[in-house]
Amino acid sequence: MIWGTIVLLTGVAIWHAEPRFYLYWLHKLAYRVDKKVRFISDISSYFPQHELVQSHCESIKRECLALLTIGAKVPKAHQVDKYNNAISSDQGPGWRTFYLKVYGGWFTENCDKCPQTYQLFKNMPNVTAVMFSIMEPGNRIPPHRGELKGIWRYQLPLVVPSTGTCAISVEEQTLEYQEGVGILFDDNLTHAVVNDSAEFRVVLFLDIQKHAPAAVKILDNFCMRLISLSPKFKRANVYLNQGGKFMA
Repeated sequence: MIWGTIVLLTGVAIWHAEPRFYLYWLHKLAYRVDKKVRFISDISSYFPQHELVQSHCESIKRECLALLTIGAKVPKAHQVDKYNNAISSDQGPGWRTFYLKVYGGWFTENCDKCPQTYQLFKNMPNVTAVMFSIMEPGNRIPPHRGELKGIWRYQLPLVVPSTGTCAISVEEQTLEYQEGVGILFDDNLTHAVVNDSAEFRVVLFLDIQKHAPAAVKILDNFCMRLISLSPKFKRANVYLNQGGKFMA
């Protein structure tokens, strides 16, 4: 009885301190990464809604640009999540992020500002994160890799600079962004992005659940549900649009 109480209290303490802890370990144990594959060519086999999303590129772009035009607060990536401290800083051109959904949980106030985008993704449970990723002119995101092995990273370029170099590299392979052409890769592979131009780069940024056995998928969804119910996530939903920090 005593040990059970200790284990329970320890689990709750970990959940309060870092609600992503259980999801990280599940992905570490349950998923594998194919390091030979860089960019996925047959995107629809891994993300069945790819063509649907790509067909809505113009409407998503209009909504995103309208959002930026009205002066919505778009924080730099490290101001949103401390795990981006190594690839985002207060100095120099910034990488900014506007979240609608992350770890399966929605940021309701941000969704209200982007109703068409929300309507498109609200019935896609395999899409666990939705956000706009904005690189200021001259910004570079250094080589890094995600901690989760169970997701595909999807990017749909909405605004691509007309001059200069704007590209993403996964391992040793580099791909130039093309407006309206989706990109899919494994976030657990080392990747980097450059915007060596005088213009902004804007992409729709999604996390897609990998195919997995039913038991793993249930645990995956359960861990994400724990994150969305955590005190940190709830504080983020209240304060994100007011300069608050998500998972800080």
